Amino acid sequence: MTQEDYFKVRVSGDVRIALPLDHVQTVLKIEPQLVCPIPGLDVSLLGTVNREGKLIWVMDLSHVLGLGFIHCSPGQRLTAVVLSPSSTRVGHQAALACVVSSLEGVFTPLHVQHIDKRLKPRLRDLLQRVAYHDRLGIAILEPDHLFDLVQARQLQPETAIADPVRR
Repeated sequence: MTQEDYFKVRVSGDVRIALPLDHVQTVLKIEPQLVCPIPGLDVSLLGTVNREGKLIWVMDLSHVLGLGFIHCSPGQRLTAVVLSPSSTRVGHQAALACVVSSLEGVFTPLHVQHIDKRLKPRLRDLLQRVAYHDRLGIAILEPDHLFDLVQARQLQPETAIADPVRR
């Protein structure tokens, strides 16, 4: 089996996750006022942003994982990792910009194994494996399941409109 590379990001506080590098398109710095909120959606979906003439969803990854909202100070730009689904996935949007706290870089894990611990039902498909790097286990986000979550509209609508700048 070929060893897969991962992009390590900080989602919230000390929480880090690994993103499979073959799903990472690019990293964006987004001006919060350029995110167009869409009323009636789950607050995890901050809205859309125009990237090279195409609209892509902007998602608060911290909130999706149950860690609260990402904080953005006035004048601060959002850091987002743009993910793409597997090439075998049909019917999904081409990209999803996941807002994170910070970027930590690419790594090749010593080994990867399945997560044996019980997770909240919403997280079971998203976090199935853990990569070990620098003596630490880092949960691997499964991008295709994140796209499934958005596609299936399992993100429940909220009554409030999402505000991309949370203080």
